[in-house]
Amino acid sequence: MQNLGGLQRFTGPIRTVRCYRDNGLLKSILNGPGDGAVLVVDGDGSLESALMGT
Repeated sequence: MQNLGGLQRFTGPIRTVRCYRDNGLLKSILNGPGDGAVLVVDGDGSLESALMGT
């Protein structure tokens, strides 16, 4: 687990997404309303491509 939120603790409903070398589902989730949810992303260990970037 890697904390990218900058906070030690936070709360909210949990949303999970698993994507292996395909960020289409992740992009669609991030383009929608977050409603205070905590997003947990499982890239299945792939180091061949980034899931998000510029």
